[in-house]
Amino acid sequence: MHKIHLIGESAGGGLILSTLQYIQEKYVETSIVASNVGLAVLLSPFTDMSLKYTHSSYEENKNKDAHLSLNMITSVREFVSGIRNAEGQKTKDFDDKLFELWYISPIYGNVRKMTSARILFTVSQYEILRDDSVQMYNKIKSEDKTRKVDIWFYNSTVHALPVLAPYIPEAMDAVLNIAFYMKHHIAELDQA
Repeated sequence: MHKIHLIGESAGGGLILSTLQYIQEKYVETSIVASNVGLAVLLSPFTDMSLKYTHSSYEENKNKDAHLSLNMITSVREFVSGIRNAEGQKTKDFDDKLFELWYISPIYGNVRKMTSARILFTVSQYEILRDDSVQMYNKIKSEDKTRKVDIWFYNSTVHALPVLAPYIPEAMDAVLNIAFYMKHHIAELDQA
C-alpha cells in the first residue's frame, strides 16, 4: 500500500501538524488513513498562533527577516482563524484563548496523538518564525521518543526559503535536498 505524503508552508505547515493529530484522533479505529501517512515536510511552519510561547526569534530576527514581520503574522493568525474576512474586516470578537486550541496552534497539541509520520522541519536561521519550528521539534523529540523527526536550518533571512525556487540558488538547493530526502525516505517506507 502506498503512503500519503504531506508538504506545507508557513500556516499550511501548522495545519499539517494539526491534521496529523486530527487524523489519529478521529480515524485511527475506522480508517487505514492514520497508518498510511508517511512523511510530513514542513517549510517554516507557523505552530504557535497564540504568540505566547517564548520565541526569541521574534525579537532577534525582527529586523533580519526578509519576508515577515510580527505585524504580518498577527494579521495572518486573524485570517486563518476566521476573525477577519478576505477583505480584512473583523467578522467577530475573539478571546485570545482561541489561539491556544491545538487545531489552530499545534504546539498546544498532544504530539503522542499524531500519526506516526516521519516529520521534517525546514527553517531559515534568521526568520522570525524560526522558533516555531525549533520549539515544535523539541516538543516532539521530548514527548515522543519513538518518532522520527528532523530539522534543517538554512543560513538565510527568507521565510519558507524553498518556495522561492528557482529564483534564488539557495532555494533551489533547498528544494533539491528536500526531494532527495523524500525520495530516500519514501523508498525506505515502501520497503517496510
